Amino acid sequence: MIDVVKDIETLETALIYINEGASDEKRAGMSMLQKMLDAKKEELQLFEDTMAPLIPEIKSDVDIDQDKFDQVEFRKAV
Repeated sequence: MIDVVKDIETLETALIYINEGASDEKRAGMSMLQKMLDAKKEELQLFEDTMAPLIPEIKSDVDIDQDKFDQVEFRKAV
């Protein structure tokens, strides 16, 4: 939860810099957003690299009629 609070603070600060700041503050605000985006992409990539290989190994003892469901295609988010 602390990460969420830090993200909120960063987003608020970046928006203030972009909306109200001089050109150097606008660049700083854009830099903050880019850094946050890069970190989130890296976090997602780490999750996909760690968890995606495990998904086919997950089995269920429950018998499911597969004809009841539409075919689902899983793709990477990024």
